[in-house]
Amino acid sequence: LLPEAHVVPSVESLLQTAIERGLDPAGLEKLVELSERVAAKRAEREFFAALHAFQAECPTIRNTKQVYSKPDKEGGLRYTFAPLPQVVRTIRPYLEKHGLSYSFDSPKLPEKDYIFVEVTLSDLAGHHIIKRFPVQIDRKAYMNEPQKVKSATSFGMRTALIMALGLVTDNE
Repeated sequence: LLPEAHVVPSVESLLQTAIERGLDPAGLEKLVELSERVAAKRAEREFFAALHAFQAECPTIRNTKQVYSKPDKEGGLRYTFAPLPQVVRTIRPYLEKHGLSYSFDSPKLPEKDYIFVEVTLSDLAGHHIIKRFPVQIDRKAYMNEPQKVKSATSFGMRTALIMALGLVTDNE
């Protein structure tokens, strides 16, 4: 701990002192702006500290879903992936522990053959970051149009969340 003489006053205490001493409105405005910048920087540091702690503890996400080739082709395993519910089950306890949460949005209707999925990562204090992920809609898939969009959205949500949190799955 620093001796009392070396304690740096908070921006809030500086504002209080400025008000008590009758600082002019322009000076008060500058102090308020300073206060907002300091608070935003503090919130950003706390957010990234929580994200760092989350990443240090969160295990690798297991790929549990297998996709096979059509029988008329080679018939073998094509790839594996972690479905969104698997991702959520893996990360939820660690997000909660570190005061983090996420939400999704698809702010626009599909643009040509793409949708854009947004994931917002937030902490308890309200600091947040938004990551946007483009996903191509598979127009050749044997599904109706809403199913094609839902399939692309699901892929986008899973991928955007994993990327925004800086995680990997077990085959990457």
